[in-house]
Amino acid sequence: MMSRHLVLPLCGVFVALIGWLQFSPLTAQENPDGKSPNATGAASGTYRLAYKYQAGDSVGYETVHKVKFISQFKGTEEVATNCTETKKRYKVVRVHPNGNAELQLIIDWVRMKVNFGGDDPGTEFDSKDTGARSQQKFENIYKIIGKPQATLLCAPNGKVLKFVQEKATPDSIGKGEVQLKDISAQDEFSFLTIFPDAPIKVGDTWSEKSDTKVVVDEKLKQTIELKRTYKLESVDGNRAAISFKTAILTPFNNPSISIQLIQRETSGRLVFDMERGTVVSRTVDTDKTLIKPVGDNTAMRATSHLLERLLTQTAEVTDAPPEAVQKK
Repeated sequence: MMSRHLVLPLCGVFVALIGWLQFSPLTAQENPDGKSPNATGAASGTYRLAYKYQAGDSVGYETVHKVKFISQFKGTEEVATNCTETKKRYKVVRVHPNGNAELQLIIDWVRMKVNFGGDDPGTEFDSKDTGARSQQKFENIYKIIGKPQATLLCAPNGKVLKFVQEKATPDSIGKGEVQLKDISAQDEFSFLTIFPDAPIKVGDTWSEKSDTKVVVDEKLKQTIELKRTYKLESVDGNRAAISFKTAILTPFNNPSISIQLIQRETSGRLVFDMERGTVVSRTVDTDKTLIKPVGDNTAMRATSHLLERLLTQTAEVTDAPPEAVQKK
């Protein structure tokens, strides 16, 4: 069914669970100025954003990610929804004298609800549900729950210096094999923002670049370059508020590629605790509409909202849905 083809990007939520454990090591930051890293402090109006790693620490986050797709095909409309909740963490295995740290990445729990609309009864999964272990379609998810999947060597600014996969990536749910590099830079699975090496002041910006792969046809894939730009919006005590926006840099004129990238042009906000050296909250949103993605009288709109909070925060993570999608 053609309209069902329009909502295929939603299937990636299942597959991408194994991809929280990696974002592109090719990311590069653009320093906003050339100040010395030692020239920092609130008194001078500049701030050094850096992670503080302590051996043995386990830094956990709870995330709620809601996605809604509306596809229209020759007068027929389908609505597909997804809600994915996760508890994930990175464990600091070792801290080197220069401040770099070895981090193990772990997903402790996941709950998913997916509905493709129409007569679809929907699919629900909770990794705490022992009954789901007998269902083959969830087998590969259980292979990663609670187990270290990778070890990263990270600098204090969040840059990944080395990546070691603990074991082979399990096959995806459905067809084909998912490679970690192919699902890099996805907001629901990243965990460290790359900060500038030098101190910055309110209003300064910096950026990082990453690559993602899209399918052009059965035999050809294309690399798409993305750029995320950050801005230090404000500082309140030890809390730095940072906004960000993601843009697609690689030009293309292919409706199929547009569908695959429909959730990649994101915007959001994060709060970083400079004293503790960790992100305490993050929101990521997207709202994209495609006209004629598979021919005349077709359209597709995708909205999503991700909310992530440090598990030690007293405020609970809410699962508020993305802004309601109105028919046009």
